[in-house]
Amino acid sequence: TSNPGDGGAIVISGVSSYNGFEGAFRGLDTLEKGDKIKLISGDNNEYGYEVVSISITSNKDANKVLPTAQQRQDGKETLSLISISSGENSFVLVRATKQ
Repeated sequence: TSNPGDGGAIVISGVSSYNGFEGAFRGLDTLEKGDKIKLISGDNNEYGYEVVSISITSNKDANKVLPTAQQRQDGKETLSLISISSGENSFVLVRATKQ
């Protein structure tokens, strides 16, 4: 995927829970359209994004939804966050565009 600030599509995946422990993406499914996300890169630059869509999808439909994670939305740099919980048969895909 692209790096923040390069104008492409950024994809970050993580877990919301694993074996009863909370993961880095806990609460990802509570975000709403219009919410703001701040991404801080390894070189300490900050990038702002606004949530444009949230999908909660069963694993069996992954092939229909996940390809969109690697695409820009409306020609803008796009951040896609994907979370899968241990033992669950679904995942969350949050898409946000650079502000």
